[in-house]
Parts: sequence; C-alpha cells; structure tokens
Amino acid sequence: MGVKFSKDESEKIIQAMSNNIKLANEIITRLSSGCSHLQNSLNSGELSGVAYKAGSSLFAKIIIPTIKKLKVVVNDINTELKSYKYAHTVVVEACIGGYADLEMFQQQVRIKKAKIQVIDEQLRTNQNFI
Repeated sequence: MGVKFSKDESEKIIQAMSNNIKLANEIITRLSSGCSHLQNSLNSGELSGVAYKAGSSLFAKIIIPTIKKLKVVVNDINTELKSYKYAHTVVVEACIGGYADLEMFQQQVRIKKAKIQVIDEQLRTNQNFI
C-alpha cells in the first residue's frame, strides 16, 4: 500500500479547511464582541451583584484568554494550510492527470534504473570492443 494523491481530493480539502478557518474566525470575532459587550456592561455598573462580579471574573480569567488562545490556534492552522497549498501546487506539477501514486513512481524509477544499467553495460561492451 502506497501513498496516493488526487488533485481533486486535495483541492476539496483545501476548500473545506479554508471554509472552516473562515467560520472559526467569524465565531471568534462574535465571541470576542460578546465578551467585550458583557465586560463593558459589568464595568459600567449597568449590571451589578455578586453573581455578575463572579461572572466578570470568570470571563476575565478563563473565557477571554481561552478565546485568545483559540485565535492563535486558528492562525497556526491557517499557516499550515498555506504550507499545504504550496506543497499541493508542487505535487500537482509532478502529477500525471492530477493523480499520483507512490508505487507507480517507484516502479518508474526501477524501470529507469534498469534501462540505465543496460545502457551502462552496452557502453562497457563498446569500450571493451574499441
């Protein structure tokens, strides 16, 4: 069993990951906006009480830092996707008909090496004859 590459499947992965990253960024933006609105409401005195103070502390210490870490993770995934896109273009250039099979490439290498060996033997024979 070898590695197989399909241009179409790879493009679908790229599209799906791009959509997921876009959606994740939208969710992060909305979460950040909601947290900011809640924090502003709590800080303005519009909302008050022990439960609101505890909620404010929870948001400040846990939820907001978690959202920031999530943003970092999504950015890292986006960077990895860019690397994958580059690798995709390199592999597509080497593919025949948008499809690559490692076993097929290895077989082609073996055939080429065998042909080179035959040519080398023929050269030695010709050199010995001369």
